[in-house]
Amino acid sequence: MRTPNKLEEWALSTKNSDNNETFREELENFTEKSCLEKSSIDGFSTSCSSCCLSKNSKIQSLELQMERLTIKIERTNLSLEKSILERETINFKHENEIRNLKQNFQKLNEENNKLKVENDKKDEKINSLEEEIKMITQKISYDNENKVEIKQNSHELIKENNIQLLKIENGERINFLEEEIKKTTDLFDKKIGDLIEFNNLINNVVSLSNCMVFVIIKNKWSELDSVSKCDTVKNCININGFVNIINDENIGLINCLEGKRGSNKTDVFYAEISFKKIQNYSNYSLYYFECLYEGELNNYGKYISIGLENCRTKEWIEFYAECAEEDKLSTPTWKNGDIFGCGLVYPPTFINEFPYVFFTKNGKYIRRVPLVNSNSDLYNPFISVQCCSVKTNFGDDLENKPFKYDISKHLIIKYIY
Repeated sequence: MRTPNKLEEWALSTKNSDNNETFREELENFTEKSCLEKSSIDGFSTSCSSCCLSKNSKIQSLELQMERLTIKIERTNLSLEKSILERETINFKHENEIRNLKQNFQKLNEENNKLKVENDKKDEKINSLEEEIKMITQKISYDNENKVEIKQNSHELIKENNIQLLKIENGERINFLEEEIKKTTDLFDKKIGDLIEFNNLINNVVSLSNCMVFVIIKNKWSELDSVSKCDTVKNCININGFVNIINDENIGLINCLEGKRGSNKTDVFYAEISFKKIQNYSNYSLYYFECLYEGELNNYGKYISIGLENCRTKEWIEFYAECAEEDKLSTPTWKNGDIFGCGLVYPPTFINEFPYVFFTKNGKYIRRVPLVNSNSDLYNPFISVQCCSVKTNFGDDLENKPFKYDISKHLIIKYIY
């Protein structure tokens, strides 16, 4: 059993806070025993009263200490509860942290597994790529060997092709040179021909005034359109009237049979030699011819025209007359024995002027036509005849057969462009 001093020390000890109930029980037992001892002692001696008083004071002191201890114990309990609460809070936080750590660890573990799977796939891919690279390397090596062989073969083929190309090019070059030589020869021959023609023309020209020459041509008619007659006999079997070439310069008429149902047809005659521009010539060139008309235009169906045809465009430049009522006449009146002339003037080669055509009647100038829109280096004389006869003078013998129109007095008309 503990003594009061021991109890006091034990009560004040903070290490024994868990034995408060035990402390209370021992203190009560101690008090009861002290009282019993006091009662028993009262019978024997009064000297013990002082002892009881001291014990009571001790008891009071102990009770006071006990209260203090109780308060301290309560405070300690509160502190313990607070500590427990804090510990529980900390434990809760730790549990959350542990739970989060577990979750994070699980996630990391899953990610790690995924990475392992991906790494395995990458390893497989790397192995596959290494195999593919190995195969490609082998193929490249094989291809390089083939390329070397192909290159050698291609060099040989290129060499052969170059030889063939050189042969072809040389052949083409030879052909080209032959063509050029032929063209040059043809051009040279043409120049020689033009020179000969020019010399012939120069030898067959008559110098006129105003730097003009008359070009002499021994020409004749050739029939182009002869649909009007059916035969060359004296009379047409179709009872038609027609005109026919008598000689080089003259054209005669064969009438339709009188009282029959035939009609007089129209024929066109072109000169055998055309009027050609003299190249590289410094003078004006004059071409001219005249036709003597024999017949009467006051009978129905008689017609005559004279002019030039553009050999490039086939366009006619003509002067004509035909039978019609007097109030419907659109051309001058022709009568038997009239002489109509047609001339062409070419300017010098190096002058910017147009050629022109002019017409005459009975030796007088009557009309001119500038060849602005139908300029050509070649024009062909023609006459169109219906039911009349024509005598032509192409001017190849001016001493014995002069023109009615005095060409030496012809004035140059300039059409500048």
